[in-house]
Amino acid sequence: MSYIFLLFAIFFVYFAFIHDALAERRSHSWSCTEGTVEIVQEHDCSEDGLQTYYCTYIFRVDGVRQGGVFAISERTRLLNELQRALVGQAVTVRYNPNDCTECRIEESSLRDYTVSNSTI
Repeated sequence: MSYIFLLFAIFFVYFAFIHDALAERRSHSWSCTEGTVEIVQEHDCSEDGLQTYYCTYIFRVDGVRQGGVFAISERTRLLNELQRALVGQAVTVRYNPNDCTECRIEESSLRDYTVSNSTI
């Protein structure tokens, strides 16, 4: 039983920290373009009151519309406040030129928010 717990702990640490850090590092060599936040939706709320919102953004590569999703965690702002503040907001997008479905926003694009590119 303790081996199962250990394996679960290793799996959790990998996906919670290491996987995201490696993806962030790899994305620095990707192409860069500007995108726009299109949609902000509520996702879930934790027991401690931290609300997660999913934000959809759109960008173009060679004239073709592409999209991605990132998450914002907020304790104080409401959905309608975030929608007013973020919809239409420009963001810097890094994408894999070999596969545009691999994309991330640069978290510095939204300095006032806690952004996570690992949503799904």
